[in-house]
Amino acid sequence: MTSISLLVLGLHNCGKTSLADGLCNNNKSRYKVPTIGVNSMYYYGENQTLSITDMGGSLWNREFWSLYDNSVDMILYVIDLSDEAKFADSVEVLNFYILKTKSDRRKPVYIIGTKRDICTRDIRYLQLINHVIPKIQSINKNHGCYFMCVDTYDQVDIDVLRQSIISIVAQKKAQEDKSLYCICDYIFPFKKLIGDGEG
Repeated sequence: MTSISLLVLGLHNCGKTSLADGLCNNNKSRYKVPTIGVNSMYYYGENQTLSITDMGGSLWNREFWSLYDNSVDMILYVIDLSDEAKFADSVEVLNFYILKTKSDRRKPVYIIGTKRDICTRDIRYLQLINHVIPKIQSINKNHGCYFMCVDTYDQVDIDVLRQSIISIVAQKKAQEDKSLYCICDYIFPFKKLIGDGEG
């Protein structure tokens, strides 16, 4: 069974917990208590286990985001498409978070626009597609940037997102395994030749 570790980040009250609950098939109520600190949850599928860490989005909580990002396979960054007032701040926080993260610690970033069911304007969606996503892709080019707009209470949306996450992470891990194999294939015969020469 494959285990995938995810870190859910975003501003306060943007829909992080609803998204995490949805991915774990646990969205039974639309009333959510804001996350203070860290909340962990799990999804057990037939062939995959998702370990999801949902972190608070307040200014104080953001100071601790970097303590958790090195041990995960992917960052899920949540942006509330229905909140025009916080949209610019959300994008700025994402830019700052990725830029301050050392390149060797960066992970694939999946930007998830939430609350599309109550978002009455498409302008923020277009801003994400035309401006935000290309910029993040440029900054995080060696690790990847992905985007999906979802209703966290729509099971079809959640199932598609979950499968997308699993596929992307599996592909990334396969690439890493292939690179490791190539490195080992190069080093070990080289050592063997040195040993033969000494004998």
